Amino acid sequence: MKEISFEVSAYYPYIMLCVVILCIYVLIMPYLVVIPRRNKIMNPRFMKQFFEAHAEALGPSANWGSLTAGYPDQGNGMFADKLPYLHWYHLNNTIRVHQNFVESMPQIIGMLLIGGLYFPRCALAVGSINCLTRPLYIYQYLIGGPNKRILGAVSGSLPLYLLGVATLAQMCVEMMK
Repeated sequence: MKEISFEVSAYYPYIMLCVVILCIYVLIMPYLVVIPRRNKIMNPRFMKQFFEAHAEALGPSANWGSLTAGYPDQGNGMFADKLPYLHWYHLNNTIRVHQNFVESMPQIIGMLLIGGLYFPRCALAVGSINCLTRPLYIYQYLIGGPNKRILGAVSGSLPLYLLGVATLAQMCVEMMK
């Protein structure tokens, strides 16, 4: 097996900064988006209807605080079944947009960091585009649902996938030498 060597570009710290910014987005998104909407929809007045069942299941000394904001319901459980459709729809879009982001982070991080070794300028551009378009994606998803996220999704994902394909191709070429 041949040894592969490469130099890290002066752009690489900026690529890592993009990764850190995206990680910060993932960390703060629940506090800025998910929790406020969840608290608005599954408020104490709504949750009061479950107190009796909660006490019956967990005993008379059950902690009512555990029903705050409808946890552990993730928008498709016992509590959400009692929501009006519009509230259920908004709650599920909010939870889904966050989960989409969490689920895509390994690909984003991997493609930026590995792609940055082979194509540092491109990776920096793709990382910057992702940092700029992720809030657009989130906003579009929250306002219009999954059908309205297309601009944010394509503008962030397409460059990332192209970087991934180019990186894979370059790695294959180098392995065949």
